[in-house]
Amino acid sequence: MSSSDAILAYGYNLGDSGSWDIHELEDDYDKLVTLAWYDEDSDDDLEDQAMRHLLNASGFTETSATRRDDDYWTREQEAMQRIGVQFDTYCNHVEPMQVIAAHIITVNRGSTLLIEPDRLATGPQRHDWDTKLAAALATLAITPKQPAPAWILCSYGD
Repeated sequence: MSSSDAILAYGYNLGDSGSWDIHELEDDYDKLVTLAWYDEDSDDDLEDQAMRHLLNASGFTETSATRRDDDYWTREQEAMQRIGVQFDTYCNHVEPMQVIAAHIITVNRGSTLLIEPDRLATGPQRHDWDTKLAAALATLAITPKQPAPAWILCSYGD
């Protein structure tokens, strides 16, 4: 069975391991060599490692392995909301591409969503998304090739 979804994200396209859309690369092989928090040999992917780095930098150093109680997941979600950004993948699950976004809207195959252009236009300033994205990028020490945050329409399919 095949599926296709649409993702509308306010943030930055980061690309993928075959063609990262950030400046912190090793020239010959497009590897993320200058990022101290990223381990390309890890079982965790870029988005998991980046989110863990952001959580640690925000003071939330607890992990699912070190959790004290069943409220861990609630505390983690609260910490993620304070950070104000998230990662999402697009393209496909075999070779996913990444976005870092302050807001993500997903529409699944066969569904529709009414888009209100005025809300899209005012959302970034009203919710201070640019500031949250800038703080996350500074913490991650990455510089997207995209010059500024924007609404990015992405596809996802299997």
